[in-house]
Amino acid sequence: MITADLKGKVAIVTGAGRGIGKAIALLLSECGCNLLLAARTESKLIEVAEESKTHGIDAIPLKVDVSKEEDVKRMVEETIKKFGKVDVLVSNAGVGYAVPIVKTEEKDWDKMMDINAKGTFLCCREVFKEMIRLKISGAIINIASYAGKRGYLHQSAYYASKFAIVGFSKVLAMEGKEFGIRVHVICPGGVNTDFIKQMRPDIKPSTLIQPRDIADIVIFLITRREDVVIDEVLIRRFASQIL
Repeated sequence: MITADLKGKVAIVTGAGRGIGKAIALLLSECGCNLLLAARTESKLIEVAEESKTHGIDAIPLKVDVSKEEDVKRMVEETIKKFGKVDVLVSNAGVGYAVPIVKTEEKDWDKMMDINAKGTFLCCREVFKEMIRLKISGAIINIASYAGKRGYLHQSAYYASKFAIVGFSKVLAMEGKEFGIRVHVICPGGVNTDFIKQMRPDIKPSTLIQPRDIADIVIFLITRREDVVIDEVLIRRFASQIL
């Protein structure tokens, strides 16, 4: 279990209402980090914000659709307005469906690409601008998937969106270097969330990675020395047969 002193830091976490995003938000709050929590389900966000505040930090819940430019711009504007800066972005919001390619509908392809790939791009772009403007040597962490490293049957659209995140993150890291902005991408295998239960009902819950495992990695990444960067972290289920 990883802890750190992040008092005075400010983080934006997308997809913060449940699963991995919720675990990341709560651990950041335990470490003293103020938060802007974003997701599409406002009621879930409010619950996470209230729990986060019990650690003595300030947490703002904000309903955001990351696939909409105006929503993302408002999210970053609200963060700057409230806290004056943003030190960390965790771009975690995502959707996915397991469907054979011949049954994949255009609307489902578009939704996965819009939220997973375009959403990551929009969030990173807007936070990147502010980090440069404010001269903040911050950290951007994009949550991709093991799906962003290899193929898996019946998940072509989902995998395409996650491969896009991995590729985008590599270039963003190159562009961030001159400004002292570190960019990391985390590629988890099956994590014990409602999402994976819908996507992969064949996996035994006891073998799944826990959301807190991913949160621990986030804290590990953002607390490295500024002259150290870990570009990519792959984490998979021990029971997985895929290497």
